[in-house]
Amino acid sequence: MKTKINLSAAGMLLAANVFAQPIITLQPTNQIAEVGDPVSFNVIATGTEPLSYQWYFAGTEIPQIATLIPATLFLANVQPTDSGSYMVVVTNVAGSATSQVAVLTVRPAQFTRITTGPLVNDAGNSTSVAWGDYDNDGFIDLLVANTQGANNRLFHNVGGNNFIQTVAGPIVSDGGDSFGGVWGDYANDGFLDVFVANVHSSNFLYHNDGGTNFTKITSGSIVNEGERSSFSCTWGDYDRDGYLDLFVADLEGVNNLLYHNNRDGTFTKITSGPVVSEAGNSSGGVWGDYDNDGFLDLFVANTDEQNNFLYHNNGDGTFTKITDGAIVNDGGNSRDAAWGGYDNDGYLDLFVANRAFSNDFLYHNNGDGTFTRVTTGAPATDGASSVGCAWGDFDKDGFLDLAVTSGGVLSMEANRLYRNVGNSNSWIVLKLIGTVSNRAAIGAKVRLRSMLNGRMQWPLCEISAGHCRGSQNDLCVHFGLGDATNIDTVRIEWPSGTVQELRDVAVKQFLTITEPLSLQLTPKEPEGVVRFTLRARKGLTSVLETSEDLATWLPFRTNTATGLTLEFEDTDAAKFLRHFYRARLVTP
Repeated sequence: MKTKINLSAAGMLLAANVFAQPIITLQPTNQIAEVGDPVSFNVIATGTEPLSYQWYFAGTEIPQIATLIPATLFLANVQPTDSGSYMVVVTNVAGSATSQVAVLTVRPAQFTRITTGPLVNDAGNSTSVAWGDYDNDGFIDLLVANTQGANNRLFHNVGGNNFIQTVAGPIVSDGGDSFGGVWGDYANDGFLDVFVANVHSSNFLYHNDGGTNFTKITSGSIVNEGERSSFSCTWGDYDRDGYLDLFVADLEGVNNLLYHNNRDGTFTKITSGPVVSEAGNSSGGVWGDYDNDGFLDLFVANTDEQNNFLYHNNGDGTFTKITDGAIVNDGGNSRDAAWGGYDNDGYLDLFVANRAFSNDFLYHNNGDGTFTRVTTGAPATDGASSVGCAWGDFDKDGFLDLAVTSGGVLSMEANRLYRNVGNSNSWIVLKLIGTVSNRAAIGAKVRLRSMLNGRMQWPLCEISAGHCRGSQNDLCVHFGLGDATNIDTVRIEWPSGTVQELRDVAVKQFLTITEPLSLQLTPKEPEGVVRFTLRARKGLTSVLETSEDLATWLPFRTNTATGLTLEFEDTDAAKFLRHFYRARLVTP
């Protein structure tokens, strides 16, 4: 501290002015950014005004720029060359203070914005999107729902970041007021069909005819409800008969819709029960087995401060409305919801996205059929205007991360991404590849049998192509396993009807599972001729191999399916004392 003495000749008046040196009370912190991100370094300092701030990069002064906040160094578009050490010297008349060093690490961009092609140059009033590999070529295609009478869009992925816009067919010619679309193989023929929810008109259902064309379904109540306000839709096999059923959320105080799949290409409208008899302003629904009983339960998000709905699946085709607990009594202006076991304790938790600049809801599953609302920390306290949410393990550490979108006419908020820091609980992640079923295995049900929290349990996960209004979780199957040290059984019920089981599976791993092929021997005259039938998906190519000793295998016939089966015939089978056959997939 310095003191300046002033003497007045007239009155010998003595005055002392005290000047305080700068003290930095908030230091700049290390930061990690991606190429193109904005970055800010901030300090807070006290001391006699005025204070001046000189920032340094790698020991070299950074030219000062006039700013309203000199205590902040703002870098608008960081590049790899900006990586390094930053510090600031704060100065006033009494002295100076030097901050601690903060290190900036600039990583290569995780994403590269695509700026060419029809997908990113198709202006319109789009409301939602749905990803699905409708032709089973291994590349995910995109459906875009449009409103205000515009046609919906379908973009075919041909690989290499390239999409071709589909310009013909009913799926891109039925102008409407569409707010949600979702893929699902309701016919179990191995190809993804699509349902579109419309406002002020009947909804649309399109059957996939084999990966190249779609047929618009025009009969049945599912497409003839008349003028409604259907806001979103989601597929889910709630009665576990192997066929996808459909829930449709409606706004404007009308009952929501539930359709049961009759397994013959038609649907029956459910007209009784709580799911379809509670008028509300529902923005979407999401299926999930929150109590690990093997049946999909249903959560419905409602707007306009209306309480949300939770329906427990009774396992007999009926539902019971849950009326106790914060999860159904918190009100809110909910636009989306997503199930996900964020702490890997073996039970599904729930995130609910709320609009109107209020906090979102995060509910922790207590494992006894009840939920506790999380009220501290991100993302439960980041008040925003949220409209969408989805879980996915983007950093592949076995723990689900969370993406939340914000939006609205009056909202310019940034979207949010939350990284899950994890814990010691066990987990497993499964990627399924369909062969007879659709390639993405949408609609497949996976159950795990393991000792979880002191008792043997069978949690269920069904792969879904979307929930609520245009959101979509990771297509990989994620299971939190709590204190489990091993998985007794992994059971996969493929949409084709094939049931596959794996035994004694290790935890904490990523596992890719391909749907197995199954040869069936069928009688054939004359004697000595054998015929094999293989369930297949149209366009699937398989080779039949033969062996006499199970050690050396030789290709015998190659065939490509034109329907739902492949047939192989061996007219020389009688020449061998014994002959073994197996089928091998050529093009999945």
